[in-house]
Amino acid sequence: MSLQLVKDLIHQHNLTGTAQEITDVLNAKTETVTNDELYTVAGIIKELGPDMARQVLTAFEAATAVDPLLKAVYYKITSTGISFADPDTVALLEQLQAAGVLTQDQGDALKGIGFRKKSKWELAAGDGSVVDADLVAAALNDNPAISRQVLLSAMRSESGTRITLIIQELADGYPTDRRQVFTWHAGHNLPSDSTIASVISQVNQALSAIEV
Repeated sequence: MSLQLVKDLIHQHNLTGTAQEITDVLNAKTETVTNDELYTVAGIIKELGPDMARQVLTAFEAATAVDPLLKAVYYKITSTGISFADPDTVALLEQLQAAGVLTQDQGDALKGIGFRKKSKWELAAGDGSVVDADLVAAALNDNPAISRQVLLSAMRSESGTRITLIIQELADGYPTDRRQVFTWHAGHNLPSDSTIASVISQVNQALSAIEV
């Protein structure tokens, strides 16, 4: 299952590169996931640890004496719980940061409860899971078709004064709309990309030698 999952993710995200490069992309925590769970005091302590939790709860409690809205929010924290992903909660936390009731780190820690960063692999295989380069390499070797494939087309004018290269990516063996076009005219410099310049030069020589 894991091997097939790697293949599916490589295909889904159109990943290319070495096994290690693909592994790094799959394990990077780049995906933001909303956490709508309601959090009470116990949940905040679990998420932030006792020291940070004590600091933010003390700040909240102190501010309730002068702000009835905060008093209502603090009551929910100590009873039914609140969602730190709720836009109103996020806006309130940012106001508290701006007012100096919460430090930047404290406010960001609370907002971080509502929005988690996960990797592409975690979203597919479960929280805390990682994929290793050996498995990715096995997936690439097991099915070379999931590696990057391109279609190279070359057109040479009859006089040989113009060469046009079209490099088009393939998906499942079929051309996609992702493509690059390079045109060279005789008497002009070759493209600055050394690889493209080399291909144009070789194509020009090869097509010059072919009679149709």
